[in-house]
Amino acid sequence: MNDLSLTAATHDVLVVGAGPVGLTLANDLRRRGIRCRLIDSAQEAGAATKAVGIQAKTLELLAKMGVAHTAIERGLKTSLFSIYSDGKRLVRIDFREHLQESPYPYALMLPQHETEQVLTEHFQSQGGAIEWQRELISVTQDEQGVEAMLRHPDGKEERVRVGWLVGCDGAHSTVRHLLGLNFAGTTSELSLALDLELVLR
Repeated sequence: MNDLSLTAATHDVLVVGAGPVGLTLANDLRRRGIRCRLIDSAQEAGAATKAVGIQAKTLELLAKMGVAHTAIERGLKTSLFSIYSDGKRLVRIDFREHLQESPYPYALMLPQHETEQVLTEHFQSQGGAIEWQRELISVTQDEQGVEAMLRHPDGKEERVRVGWLVGCDGAHSTVRHLLGLNFAGTTSELSLALDLELVLR
């Protein structure tokens, strides 16, 4: 039988999922003085590239957190973006035309795992820590907040009381599954190529 412990409500928000969305939320909560706890069921941060670009509006949000400059230093700016399929150009975007009012009139090419690293470093600099291998196994809600059950890697189970729980755990979200929420969608196969014009530092 697993050990069970109850943690007092020492955090305002429990963020489930330490990908780019969860990390961004956790950083912004701490910036606003809101206590949060960030967990992820994975063993460690992923190394896959996945998404490769950060848009101007996201950079503006990162700037408010004080991390946009770090991301820009590690990435490459692109001002022109084209998508080709079957040898035909489907779309061409000139960010300089569409983002004239933004301080970031370009898309920033930065692999997802590097974006996560930037956000992790900033989160840690604010005293935050990602709790890896923490599996959310149940969640209930009442008038006082949320009670979540977490499983640690050694099998120990922990009950946590928080004001809010936010699911940032992706397409196969445990939070969504536990709440019985559907995620309607279809899968389609598409082959395409990207053409980028990079503005090198």
